[in-house]
Amino acid sequence: MSDFYHGADTRKYITPYLGKDIQYKISNARKMGKTVFIKAFPELATASCRNCGDMGYVYVDFCKAGPFPFPPSSGKAIITWFDGNQYTGKGWYIKDDTFPSAAPCPHCKIAEMNNATSS
Repeated sequence: MSDFYHGADTRKYITPYLGKDIQYKISNARKMGKTVFIKAFPELATASCRNCGDMGYVYVDFCKAGPFPFPPSSGKAIITWFDGNQYTGKGWYIKDDTFPSAAPCPHCKIAEMNNATSS
């Protein structure tokens, strides 16, 4: 969203379906006490894949600490904000960069095509 956008956000957001591999990694991370966020994205009417919006990947944030009321100043840490819900507190979280944050979309072939052209 633009810094200059001042109206109410009326866009519909999609939380993607995840493949079995990333579901297994999420389950293990949660068993280790990590907070995990599945990244939603604005619905795109022109996207051929409604699960990933033609990005070819679904995104997950694995976090190792948080929530904090202010952005933690831990040097080069990658952080993310979460508004909170009945399961997870509102605040800033430090992402765990030892876990991958992108997984191929299980509903489309865009990630496979991207990998084939980059090889």
